[in-house]
Amino acid sequence: MPSTWQFWIVWNPTGRNPTMRHRSEAEARTEAMRLATAYPGQDFIVMAAVATHSQPPRVIVIEHDSPPF
Repeated sequence: MPSTWQFWIVWNPTGRNPTMRHRSEAEARTEAMRLATAYPGQDFIVMAAVATHSQPPRVIVIEHDSPPF
């Protein structure tokens, strides 16, 4: 079973941004074929998520040797 972050998208470089996350490569390929048939002459690229990078918010603590005023 794929992890929750693992998904595929279908991207058209001359179209809008992808809006659907596909749960499998096969599902994304099927959608790419459907779109390519519906829009001849346009490219539909199947792309996979390969990594997730994030940084949680953090608290910065500044230690003062003496009162700041």
